[in-house]
Amino acid sequence: MTTSVDGRTTRWAEHNAQRRRELVEATLRAIRRRGHGIGMDELAAEAGTSKTVFYRHFGDRAGLYAAMTPRMTARPPSREPSDAGSAAALVRSRMIVASTRSATAV
Repeated sequence: MTTSVDGRTTRWAEHNAQRRRELVEATLRAIRRRGHGIGMDELAAEAGTSKTVFYRHFGDRAGLYAAMTPRMTARPPSREPSDAGSAAALVRSRMIVASTRSATAV
């Protein structure tokens, strides 16, 4: 059985990719404004959505941080190092914690 791709499938894929980009940008804005200790409720409020939407698109916090990584590494140096530094430090620290938890859970 072959699955054909119709216009709806393509539009949904494009919509989901765009929504993920918007959520990553909202997360970075929230981190810059409130610091790296921000909670998921605050991230959702910054994005104008619910935590459920974040979990639907990223699975968990580690998935969100993994999605942020390419954005952080592709970003040109900030004029304000504290902005880029705090967001990048958050991503690095959360990914280390997530990988440590995954390794110990096995």
